[in-house]
Amino acid sequence: MNQQKYKRSRGIVFTVEGWQKLQAKRKVWESENKSGTRCTLEELSELTGLAYNTVLKIVERQKGVDKRSLVKFSMAFDLELSSSDYVSSNSLKKSDTKHTVGKVSWDKTIELPFFFGRATELTLLEKWLVSDHCRLVTVQGIGGIGKTALCVKLVELVEPKFNRVVWRSLENKPSLKELLADLLEVLLGQSQLKNASELNTNYLLRQFINYLRSHRCLIVLDSLDTIMLGNTECGSYVREYDDYHGFIKCFGEALHKSCLLLTTREKPKEVVFMEGESLPVRSLNLDALPKQIAKKILLSSGLLGTEIEQNILVEKYFGHPLALKIVAQKIHSTFDGEIALFLQQNHVNIFDLKQLFYQHIERLSGLEREILCKLAFCSEPVSFPMLRQNISLSVLSHQIIDSLESLLRRSLIFKKSAFFTMHPQLLIYVNLWVTNDIKTI
Repeated sequence: MNQQKYKRSRGIVFTVEGWQKLQAKRKVWESENKSGTRCTLEELSELTGLAYNTVLKIVERQKGVDKRSLVKFSMAFDLELSSSDYVSSNSLKKSDTKHTVGKVSWDKTIELPFFFGRATELTLLEKWLVSDHCRLVTVQGIGGIGKTALCVKLVELVEPKFNRVVWRSLENKPSLKELLADLLEVLLGQSQLKNASELNTNYLLRQFINYLRSHRCLIVLDSLDTIMLGNTECGSYVREYDDYHGFIKCFGEALHKSCLLLTTREKPKEVVFMEGESLPVRSLNLDALPKQIAKKILLSSGLLGTEIEQNILVEKYFGHPLALKIVAQKIHSTFDGEIALFLQQNHVNIFDLKQLFYQHIERLSGLEREILCKLAFCSEPVSFPMLRQNISLSVLSHQIIDSLESLLRRSLIFKKSAFFTMHPQLLIYVNLWVTNDIKTI
């Protein structure tokens, strides 16, 4: 009998009201104890004395835990639970299982173990979304540069200015029909959208745009590049996702009150043709962190070293946030956190870094790879005539121009006046890969 009672007592999760109260308390605690930086799951586990998996269940609000664990988690942030703050996980509505907390719907819990700087970018994006009422905004940049983290912070900043906010990752590659059905279910409610799977995609799109005309919504699509075509020029979609082109184009051209925010490594062609400084479609190309901000990543990772050693390490990895985080973990585990010991090594194989940048290389066309190789071995920026001289005459000039434009849209090169150079973050990859390997890219 006692065992049956114990089993029935498990499966408790926060209600929306309870979750909002906890988030308010947690924000105050983090402001007082961590200068506003969000706790990681590991830190929450240590702080609450609960197992990592238990903490994960609590913050995801999909799988229940026993009441004692929920109380213990809450007390860590000085929150005393009332009966309205928790409920059996079985009684949750389907829409609530997608983290619909208040007016923000997340498709997954996004933890920010580190976030530094980006104040200028946040201010600019807030202006575009709130003051300028942009309909379509793209945040673009090389992998690991911090696009998702920046947009999470942006959502926290601008959420009060929108009626609803919906965040969806495209890593699982939903069809446009599946995405629209999901968005409408969140916005309209499941009862208002019957048999969505049987409806035509164009009908769902019309319903969606009509809703955006009467409600001010922010829709965030993270990792758009996962449905884009590789081994060819930048900007096109994999065939079965080609209707995303029309969806994004419609978002930028149709009259409505809302905004679509995209994060991507590769800028879609439809955005290129619609964007402009005074137009409702704009793009932000995210660059490396300034030296002083990047050094905070090293300090937050518990590394030991002089200011000169910190500067050398930041310069070696060009202020790239994720690269610095990966390297910091390597130094911490292999060299006891001593930066100097790491810098004394001629070469340290860091597989995660190779994988991070190889993901970009493997998506390029043959001519794009050749151009990158030419730029990689040039100590100075290269003009088009100089580049033309170093590429076979069998390759037409317009093909080189198209490939250069494609590399620019991929954020892998940039242009200063009439000269082209490789993006410095990509040089991390080139420096890590031995000469024989570079020839095979």
